[in-house]
Order: sequence, then C-alpha cells, then structure tokens
Amino acid sequence: MVTLSVYLDGPFWVGVLEVAEGGRLRATRFTLGSEPTDPELHAFLMRHGVSLLEQAHAAQGRRERRRELAEHKREVARRKRLERRRDR
Repeated sequence: MVTLSVYLDGPFWVGVLEVAEGGRLRATRFTLGSEPTDPELHAFLMRHGVSLLEQAHAAQGRRERRRELAEHKREVARRKRLERRRDR
C-alpha cells in the first residue's frame, strides 16, 4: 500500500510518500514549496512518483546497511575486549 501525506512544515509544504509491503514500512520525504493544489500534486507524482518510490526503497536498504555496520562494529569491539582480557 502506498500513501502520500502532505503537511506544512515551517514555511514549506512537505510530502511524505510511504510504502508498506511485506511487513515493512519505507518512506521518503520531499519539499513541495508553496501549498500544492490537487492537480499540481497529481502532475508532481506523475513526473516524480517512480523516483520517489525508488528513494523509499533505497532508504530501507541504507537503514539495513547502517544497522549491519553498527552490529559489526559492536562485534569487533567485543572481540577486542575479550583479546585484551586474555592478554592480561
């Protein structure tokens, strides 16, 4: 399921495109500028919808890579602590 939310954030109108599939939620945020009309939103999505969906999917991949990297760093740190204890 894909949803689009448009809201005012400070001086700008912002859109958030959310994609929910396979138990995962992916999203991308974009700035629209002035308050868009429905026809303007439709035209915007027709021009940029595919790239926004790709950005949402890529964001999930980046999040997973960051999580894996953090887990790897924790494991390396844990192993170093164990090695230091053995060396004492």
